[in-house]
Amino acid sequence: MRALLSRDGEQAPVPDRSAELRNYAALPLAKPTRGLLRWSLALIAALSLSTVLGAGPGVATDLREGKVSAGAATVLQNATGTVRIEQPRLDASGRPVFVVPGAPDSDGDGVENSLDNCPTLANAGQAGGDSNLVGDVCDNCTGVANPRVTSAFLTANPWLTMTGGQRDDDHDGFGNKCEAKFVGLATTAVGALDVNQFRASNGETRDVDTCGTTGTRPCAIFDLDENTTTANAIGALDLNRFRALNGLVPAPKCPTCPLTCAAGTAGSCF
Repeated sequence: MRALLSRDGEQAPVPDRSAELRNYAALPLAKPTRGLLRWSLALIAALSLSTVLGAGPGVATDLREGKVSAGAATVLQNATGTVRIEQPRLDASGRPVFVVPGAPDSDGDGVENSLDNCPTLANAGQAGGDSNLVGDVCDNCTGVANPRVTSAFLTANPWLTMTGGQRDDDHDGFGNKCEAKFVGLATTAVGALDVNQFRASNGETRDVDTCGTTGTRPCAIFDLDENTTTANAIGALDLNRFRALNGLVPAPKCPTCPLTCAAGTAGSCF
């Protein structure tokens, strides 16, 4: 048996009619009126969590974790089949922030860890200006998209170093994509000395420590485009990024960056 949320908010058992409903591709839901959630949930309550209903405004979507988005509200279904409705909070882009009561929420911001774009720093609004799935309060390069490193990429490229899970091979709090300052303080603009360092490193593979004018610096710090798909060497894409950063002070980054440093087996946080 599953549960049905009636018009007055009380739960009542209803027969499991999952088999009858699996042919439905989408189910539009009504919207709440004056704060009272008046829903017809007989069909929703009977749906199996393995059934995908589709996506779009006002359409329920199986997220395979017991959460179904329903336009301006959230339907939650637990392992016993209980269904309930709660009004969601919206993030900075107006998208619903889904919350499952009891789910881990390390920073206490009301967004569970698995859905939180900054799971260790509270940011209830989930603002992320560069749309890289990393929130502004924990992003080491807030102006340019530089997603977190995947476990598969780290395994395949153990030479890299990260802060907060993002590439930051000199671990100074600025992601590679927004810093080309190789000499001097990060508070000063990229200039001629940095040009010399990059020229000496161009063409070197990024997994060795033979870069810079001394030939001893980690080449990973010159991997400015953070490329994940083509040749493993400093090249044209990195040069394009260097030109975009030349003359600029490294920025912007999150207020608390650098976050925790982590490195592959051939990388270093020291």
